[in-house]
Amino acid sequence: MADLPAQPNLRVTIIAADGLYKRDVFRFPDPFAVATINGEQTKTTGVIKKTLNPYWNESFD
Repeated sequence: MADLPAQPNLRVTIIAADGLYKRDVFRFPDPFAVATINGEQTKTTGVIKKTLNPYWNESFD
């Protein structure tokens, strides 16, 4: 029988956002996403420049 990990693992994958709000008239936003798990761990995606429909496909353990 395999040993079980001491703590459960959780993998979070942030895929994309669609139709973000353009707050500035003259520029497109540079969006990123932030995931906070259990109020303790915070992970941030990379910034996708000048888009209202960013695609990240980033996973965090």
